[in-house]
Amino acid sequence: MCPGSLAASVLETGAAQFVTDTGGAGRPRRAFATPLVARGETIGVLAVEREGELGGSDRATLQA
Repeated sequence: MCPGSLAASVLETGAAQFVTDTGGAGRPRRAFATPLVARGETIGVLAVEREGELGGSDRATLQA
């Protein structure tokens, strides 16, 4: 894992994070990452990046 990456930050803090624009040309690219937890232990990160909208209900579903 790349130090300073979104996934690394989520693993470090244990909190989901949303980035409104990861950069680049054209439409904004949204990114959302949330910890994957099993039996109270963080075992990984689920990260989604997409062009365009990634609304609150989408993020809540991914986090659930």
